[in-house]
Amino acid sequence: MKKDKKLITGKQTTWILLGVLFICIVGIGILQWAKVNEGLVYYELGETVFTHSEQKSEYIDVNANQIIRLTSDGITAYDLKGNEVWNNALTLDKPIVRHKGNYLAIANKDGKTLSIFNEKGKRGEVQTTNPIIYFSINSNGDVAVIEKTEDGHITSGYNAGGEGLGVKGVSYIKDAGFPISAEVSPDRQLLLVSYVDLYNPIVSSALNAVIINKTGTEEVFNTKYGIDDKDNIVYEIEFITSNIWAAIGDSKITFYNLQGEKIKDIPNFYLKYTPYVDGELKSSQYLPIVSTGRGSSASANDRLTILNGSGDEVISQEFDKPVTYFNATDRGIVIGQGQSFTGYSKTGEVKFIFEANQDVSKVLYIGNKVVAVTKNEVKVLNPINQRGNN
Repeated sequence: MKKDKKLITGKQTTWILLGVLFICIVGIGILQWAKVNEGLVYYELGETVFTHSEQKSEYIDVNANQIIRLTSDGITAYDLKGNEVWNNALTLDKPIVRHKGNYLAIANKDGKTLSIFNEKGKRGEVQTTNPIIYFSINSNGDVAVIEKTEDGHITSGYNAGGEGLGVKGVSYIKDAGFPISAEVSPDRQLLLVSYVDLYNPIVSSALNAVIINKTGTEEVFNTKYGIDDKDNIVYEIEFITSNIWAAIGDSKITFYNLQGEKIKDIPNFYLKYTPYVDGELKSSQYLPIVSTGRGSSASANDRLTILNGSGDEVISQEFDKPVTYFNATDRGIVIGQGQSFTGYSKTGEVKFIFEANQDVSKVLYIGNKVVAVTKNEVKVLNPINQRGNN
């Protein structure tokens, strides 16, 4: 005689449903974790590209798919296998380097010569009659230069070959204050200059958009528009897109279009590093900001905030340890905290993690690779555990 099958009781049903629910929650969590970690790469130190001397204060950077080594004798470019691609003799004791995209400009502090390079070597040179106290370079290789005269300054623009752009102006401290930042627009239409007026009861900045003369070689200094920025010292100008630029000041960051119309004001971030993106403008179009809350609260931590081309916040992340290294390119952002380095995409996704077992001073994107600069070597980083595709 067959026994009757036992019916599932209400209590058993509840436990079964709870078990199914638990499995679903775990499954969803695994899927979310996999999605977040898609493309995440863990790196370790790999092969040596070349050795260098930290004691000689050599400067290491990347340019396009090359690694740049700057010494007191000159500049040398290497490929990732350590082969020399090109070199150029220079005499440098206090070099200042500006880099954007595939171009870099180099000058001695208070020197009178500015050299411009790209991935093929030296492109041009600017010779001035007065000491250069500031210069910038855009991703086209155009440079803005500020010279110091006896009682004022000369601000001018040049192309990558060192030829004048037909814009040069003399200003006097007693009249206009002094210029502290300048940038040639990507379309080569305007030279943007930030002046600081110390004679105003409230220290302020005057932002002038100067028209670049394209009709001839005559050097003019005609202002298209001016912007008064009260109680804010604008010490850097950064283009976010070809038509949008940011005035980075000590009190706020303001986004403008090329017509001088304000897009957005962003209040004080207590900046820890000057915001910048070193890369091709067409593939960048974002502004990463590393700030510290310690200006407002002793317990506040460092934070990474990413703004898009319109100044809207894409992501904001607080760190539990101080940020000690920051680098941003059109590939993404690298944040260092001691000897722990994390790579982020332009939208804030974690792309790689590198825990250094040596003293590493820089971690840099180069093409589709990443390199690290130690005390005496430049090394390629190799993936040790990869999830998804890079």
